[in-house]
Amino acid sequence: MDCFTSAYADTALADSVDEDGATLHHHGLGRLAPDAVRRMRVDCATFRLEAGDMGDAFDTRDVAGDFWMERNRRSFGGFFDGDYPQPAATELARIARRFDPVELFLDGEDGLIRSR
Repeated sequence: MDCFTSAYADTALADSVDEDGATLHHHGLGRLAPDAVRRMRVDCATFRLEAGDMGDAFDTRDVAGDFWMERNRRSFGGFFDGDYPQPAATELARIARRFDPVELFLDGEDGLIRSR
């Protein structure tokens, strides 16, 4: 995984919980199902392409994590958390919100983390 996608996946795991309410982060990136990783790679590459130089002007880990938070319409984090000046904050949020929300879950059959 490239640095951007890895940071995005790390945020996704930290923001997702299992049926007991425990964060999926403790399972680690290695438990992500191949189809979930593929989707993350495509979504991250598409976001970066659409954001262009604007996204490259900020810390990769911040942008990747805020992409996850913004696309999922979290009331915290995202591009309006004070780390981005205008008009970058609004434009990055607009791009992220074109992506459908996604959630991660622990598959009880094979123990892998999948997305839906």
